[in-house]
Amino acid sequence: MSPSKVQQARDNILKKDEQATQEQARKDDKKLQQQLTKQAKEQEKAERAQIRQEKREQRLQEATEKQRLKDEQELANNSKRSKKGN
Repeated sequence: MSPSKVQQARDNILKKDEQATQEQARKDDKKLQQQLTKQAKEQEKAERAQIRQEKREQRLQEATEKQRLKDEQELANNSKRSKKGN
């Protein structure tokens, strides 16, 4: 083989190696972007679940407080009725 053919073969090999490296880098970048997107979606899902849980707990507290006030009022009314009945 002539020196120019050898150099040309080396250049072709180098070019293929560079292309393979670039392709691998592109694939790695795509995979990383997909992972980041997935993590962001999971984070949003967790945040929404947390908000739902907090709202659920708040509604329960409000209902408990409302029932407590209702019970107190009923007790006060019953107490007034018993005093009138005496």
